[in-house]
Amino acid sequence: MLIDSRLVREKRNVRLTVGTVQKHEANPLMVQDKPWEPRYDNLYANILYDDATNEYRCWYNPFIVHPAMSTTPPQKRSETACGSDGTEFGICHAVSRDGLTWTKPELGLVEFEGSKANNIVLRGTSGAGIVYDSRESLKQRRYKMLYGGEWTSETGWQTNLSVRFSEDGLHWSEPVSCPEIMGGEGSGDTHNNCVWAPELSKWVGITRLH
Repeated sequence: MLIDSRLVREKRNVRLTVGTVQKHEANPLMVQDKPWEPRYDNLYANILYDDATNEYRCWYNPFIVHPAMSTTPPQKRSETACGSDGTEFGICHAVSRDGLTWTKPELGLVEFEGSKANNIVLRGTSGAGIVYDSRESLKQRRYKMLYGGEWTSETGWQTNLSVRFSEDGLHWSEPVSCPEIMGGEGSGDTHNNCVWAPELSKWVGITRLH
């Protein structure tokens, strides 16, 4: 996609126009079908292709605890006030060979209601953007995450723009806070992301402060 003419050195016999998007007939491709997925909202999905496994990997950010939704039948949820009391975000992981059919593997990493038979990789983390850094010399930091804060049923929303690192995208480091952003008082109310800017030799974070 070329959305900025500054990226184009020269053009001939072309013009910028709005394209059309058509949903795949199999939509929705991923649905709320697990007990720890009571509500998909601002799912903040990150999809990367893994050359080692020939699979697409998806990290998505549902509410894993949502009392109002958990007690409401699926067909009635669109009529129910969302609310946020007692809710908790989490990051889950799914894989796909073709990008259409997704599997949610039992990872055995995070406990939910007394069991680790789920695809949760982190509890509480909200608004995470995840990238794979092939330039990184430290293998334990090749997967990078920038996220907006913590949202748990015990504490509610906690301001904490932070980063985490991982070797495999499943086992993540403890958070490293980013106090240089708003003096540590800023939280990212969006799908927070980071990109490597070679002209600056720096990572650039993209957020929307709460």
